[in-house]
Amino acid sequence: MILKTIVNAVLFDIHQTTTIMLLPDECQGAEWKSRSIVSSKMAEVRGNGGMIGKPTKEEGAAMVLGVIKKRYSVRHYKDQPVEDEKLAQVLEAARLAPSGCNLQPYKLIVVRDRRVIEDMVHAVGGQEFVGQAPVLIVACKNGKGYNIGGRYDGVVVDTAIALDHVTLQAASLGLGTCWLGMYDGDELARILDIPPENPVIALLALGYPDEQHPRRPRPRKPIEELVCWEKFSG
Repeated sequence: MILKTIVNAVLFDIHQTTTIMLLPDECQGAEWKSRSIVSSKMAEVRGNGGMIGKPTKEEGAAMVLGVIKKRYSVRHYKDQPVEDEKLAQVLEAARLAPSGCNLQPYKLIVVRDRRVIEDMVHAVGGQEFVGQAPVLIVACKNGKGYNIGGRYDGVVVDTAIALDHVTLQAASLGLGTCWLGMYDGDELARILDIPPENPVIALLALGYPDEQHPRRPRPRKPIEELVCWEKFSG
């Protein structure tokens, strides 16, 4: 069974606790074609400052704000796989994300098997566009996070930071993402063999946006409603 033989195929670092797991897009007996490809690309990316190939001066000067403005929630995807090189870059962005005390208390399950993705559609409220995405990233709790302000476990905050890094790196590569917060955690646990101590926190759909469905403007609040200076007001 594919789901019972999920292999930790990407990251291991004695100074890092983040683990990224892959469900293959093809399976030939006990051997997976893509089992080592993304792993090798991850090593290449890590050794080259998070990029495949040497960045040009123009690429290095690209403004982060421009990528932030480019990102939006994509709910229509092309029938086009995400290249291993690009997948490696978005996963490296997650690995480099900050977390309280550098605990990185999450585990990312990368799902590319079409049958598994189709099974997951019902678990995310029947959102049909999820079945179009060539990649789903499922973020689970993996240990305790830093005790933020002495009040609460920071695992959700840390996981959100890592996934946001994924969304921005994906946007910079021409990929689209969509946060998925509506899901049946028990059903996802059954499909993906997730232990009870590693509950799902959030999901991301990942793939190439279908330009036949243009981006819908989503206005944000004016800065005056969001920011106050020196003391709380409003």
